Amino acid sequence: MSIAVARTRQTNFPLTALAAELSQVGDRLTALEVGDPAGDLRAVLSWSYAALSEPAARLFRLLGLTVGPDFDVPALTSLAGLPERELRTPLRELTRASLVTEYDLGRYSQHDLLREYAAELARRDDAQDVHRSATVRLLDHYTHTAYEADRLLNPAREAIVLPLGEPAAGVSPEPLKDHGAALAWYGAHRPVLEAALRQAAAVGLDRLAWQLVWSLDTYAARKGHLHDQAMAWQTAIECADRLGELPARAYGHGGLARADLRLGRYAEADDNLNRALELFTTMGDRNGQARTEKHLAYLWGQRKQPAIALGHARQALALFAGTDDRTGQAEALNAIGWYHALLGEFEHTLSYCRQALELFEADADLFGATSAWDSLGYAHHHLGRHTEAIDCYQHGLTLARTLDHDLFVADLLVHLGESHRAAGRPAEARTAWTEAEQLLTALDDPSAAGVQESLRQLDD
Repeated sequence: MSIAVARTRQTNFPLTALAAELSQVGDRLTALEVGDPAGDLRAVLSWSYAALSEPAARLFRLLGLTVGPDFDVPALTSLAGLPERELRTPLRELTRASLVTEYDLGRYSQHDLLREYAAELARRDDAQDVHRSATVRLLDHYTHTAYEADRLLNPAREAIVLPLGEPAAGVSPEPLKDHGAALAWYGAHRPVLEAALRQAAAVGLDRLAWQLVWSLDTYAARKGHLHDQAMAWQTAIECADRLGELPARAYGHGGLARADLRLGRYAEADDNLNRALELFTTMGDRNGQARTEKHLAYLWGQRKQPAIALGHARQALALFAGTDDRTGQAEALNAIGWYHALLGEFEHTLSYCRQALELFEADADLFGATSAWDSLGYAHHHLGRHTEAIDCYQHGLTLARTLDHDLFVADLLVHLGESHRAAGRPAEARTAWTEAEQLLTALDDPSAAGVQESLRQLDD
């Protein structure tokens, strides 16, 4: 700040001019030069750097390659390609020199100007292949850890179409023991992971970038980060195009369509789903075709065309029947039941969704079972069996909370509130809708407005 003030006084330029200079990443150190070695920022920082041991100086230069607002010890071990025990001493040295800050146990941050200075030193003192290898190790660390986290969150998910190989030499992905640990890791690293994705795409690591998008998708969907999810899949499509990988491109269009659907961008979703279907058909990928037909069913359901939706759901089931994808078969059965419900054919809904629930529970697919309980609750509600509906929604809600799936919890709470109101229990309806409205507002979901209107009607 003192240097900035001196620079402004020296030049008589307005503060807005200095701010514009400082906004140009990569040139902020030059923007703060004042012509006095004692006040020059590079000179001031060089005093601290020159006092470092060689291991600490090497680590400091590597920190110029980190992405996002912070970093932790597991990421640093991969960045440096060294075991943790060899990092402890240089890391403590950097902390004592105020070149990094340990703001939480094992988590560190660094001022942007320090990181820029470190990157400048790395370009000056280290070979380009050293930078490239370290960048690959860091991004590989985040991608492999995110992939394992996704498998914990969504073990029933179909296999990734661009499989990950072995991590790069020196990379130590962070071990995650269970579903809760995976959620916590995503929550702590979300800004870093988004920055890692941008970095991977920017430096031409297209395969790694695509794999990282895939590995972030379940968490983004469950936490309602829909705009981030859509932007990520757009990046994935661009990466797949450069790679010339048709399966990755097809899956990318499907992923973008799923985000578009939840965001209410139906025209865009339609376009992406039809692109995906064309590519999957060209490749003869029955699973891909089936998944896309299932999403087309959802699209037409959202467009209030349940008969068309039912046709797509039936086509999805026929395609899945020729594969060993039990999850897909169960999802298609549940979808058929749901569109029967939208057509007012609730006994058919109960038949199909019970079949789906049996498959989901046999495979311990909590996400699928949650969806089936929701469908069954809807059918019972519209048959006037409100006690049975409430029981189904409560079953689903318990599973959705176990999954920590905020969007699913909110949807189930909305439906639960409707059954409570129909059963003459307005207080219970208010409790359910209030929580749902809070969740949907926090997620910036457009359906929050409908819940707010339902709450207002309770007061009338």
